Amino acid sequence: MKKTTTILVLAAALVIFGLSSKTLADKRFNIRSPRGNRVTLVITNQTLKNIRIYHLDFSNDGETFSITAAPMIPSDSSYTLSVNFQDGTTVVQSEYIDIGPEKTVQEVYCPEGFNQIVIDYSGF
Repeated sequence: MKKTTTILVLAAALVIFGLSSKTLADKRFNIRSPRGNRVTLVITNQTLKNIRIYHLDFSNDGETFSITAAPMIPSDSSYTLSVNFQDGTTVVQSEYIDIGPEKTVQEVYCPEGFNQIVIDYSGF
């Protein structure tokens, strides 16, 4: 009886840990760029905790990528996001954008060849 209870408690703990770790994970989305290539968009957990993202979009020609965002908690400070364009695991281009205290729209130029965009929270 004691052994069965211990096994059930451990199993429940593993299930709870498994569910909570999935909700705290980075979010990945497969999208198509206007240039026709398939791109994986990754938004890190730190970004999702601190920044409210309203809109992400490529320009019609695929030259730029825009982000509309605001801090999750209103503040007088601005926050910095890094936008990394990657080809596999290699960073092709890295840009930093500042998100102001209110809803902010920022654009970055896209490099020629990439298959992943990683948006990460860099802090103040």
